[in-house]
Amino acid sequence: MKRKRHLTKHLLTLLLQQHQKKLKRQENKPKKAIELAEKYKLEAAAAQAAEAENQALAKKEAIRKAEEEAARKAAEEAARKAAEEAAAEAERLRLEAERQKAEAEARAAAALAATRTISAVESNMRDILNRGISNNWSGGSISDMLQDAIAARLGQSVQCFVCLDCSFSYTGNAYWVRPSNGDASIAVCGKYVSRDISASYFDGICDDAVEECKGDGKSCIRDEVKAAITNNYNMCGSHNYGLLVSDDKTAYNGYTGSVERVEGDYWIFPDVQCTIICGGY
Repeated sequence: MKRKRHLTKHLLTLLLQQHQKKLKRQENKPKKAIELAEKYKLEAAAAQAAEAENQALAKKEAIRKAEEEAARKAAEEAARKAAEEAAAEAERLRLEAERQKAEAEARAAAALAATRTISAVESNMRDILNRGISNNWSGGSISDMLQDAIAARLGQSVQCFVCLDCSFSYTGNAYWVRPSNGDASIAVCGKYVSRDISASYFDGICDDAVEECKGDGKSCIRDEVKAAITNNYNMCGSHNYGLLVSDDKTAYNGYTGSVERVEGDYWIFPDVQCTIICGGY
């Protein structure tokens, strides 16, 4: 009996312990639920925070890329404008250089043209003729110097002839001068043109003029020769020329076929010298 009571007491103790444990577990369930809720709440907050941080980083990255793109476009635009300005400046400088070059060329051409006017050429010829007469140079020396000087001035080949202290009559479209002292001398130069004058043909013209004029003088002979050679393609054709009728021989410098000197004579009348150069102004 005593043992039975002991078992009963033991069972009651076990049941009480189990009941207490059950109560304790029941007491812990809300706490665990709260802990679990807190855990999920923290995880959600952490996820939200992480998401917010990711969004902030993405936004920051987007801003950085946008700023980089804006900077790149600004740099490209600045470079484009700089290139356009540089090209415009280069074009301006090129046009300015061309303008200055054209002006310089125009000034040089005008200065050169001024040295090649009829008056300028004849002034140069007169200076040489005066100097030659003053220094007692021969007609040949003066003619040679004239040819060199006028060819250099005009930049092309020329022909010249000189008659010193002679009686003459001149006609034509060539450069011609008399000395400043007024003595009976003449110098004639013309731009060279290629011709093929026959000396015998020209001599016949000169002889015929002397015969036609007889004793009427050099001006008459000059006019007769002029009429015979004008537009005559056996002579200078339609080119300018310089024709001199004189009592003395001329000294000349020229090119075969484009300069001739012949003697015109007829019977008892005085002989004359007919000299021609093809080419003039």
